[in-house]
Amino acid sequence: MSRLYIALAIAAALAAGVLWHGHAADGAIIAAVEADRLQWQTKARDIEQATAARYLATMTAAGVAALENDHAQDLARHRLQADVDRTRAQLGGLQGLLAAGLRSGGGFTAEGATPLQLADGARALAGSLSECSSRYVAVAETADRLSVQVTGLQRYISHVVGPVCVASLSVTP
Repeated sequence: MSRLYIALAIAAALAAGVLWHGHAADGAIIAAVEADRLQWQTKARDIEQATAARYLATMTAAGVAALENDHAQDLARHRLQADVDRTRAQLGGLQGLLAAGLRSGGGFTAEGATPLQLADGARALAGSLSECSSRYVAVAETADRLSVQVTGLQRYISHVVGPVCVASLSVTP
C-alpha cells in the first residue's frame, strides 16, 4: 500500500507541476500579448498624433492662404475701382470737351449745310459718342471685375485647394 501512496503522491506532484506550468505559461503568454498590445497602441497613438499635427498644419496653411487670397482680391478690387473712377472722370472730361467743340462749331463745315443742320448733327454725334463711351466703360469695368474674380479663383485653387488635396493624400499612413 505504501507503494500506492508513493505512486499517488508522485502522480499528484506531477499533476500539480503540470497545472503550475500551464498557469505560468498562460501568464507569460498574457504578459507578452499585453506588452505587444501596449507597443502597438503606443505606435498607433504616435501615428494618430503625427497625422493630426500634419492635418492641423495643412489646414492652418490653407486658412492663411485663403486669407492672403482674400486680401489680394480686395486690393485688386480697390485698384479696379480706382481705375474705373479715373476712367469715368476722364470720360466726363472728354465728353465735355467734345460737346464744347461741337457747340462752338469746332471748325466743322459742310458745303450747303445750314447752321441748324450742323448743330443738330453735332448734338447727335455728341450723344452717340457719349453713349458709345459709356458702354465701353461698362464693358471694360465688367471685364476687369471678372478678371479679378478669375485671378482670385485661380490663386485660391493653387494656394488653398491644391495644397489641401495634396496634403490629404499624404496624411494617410
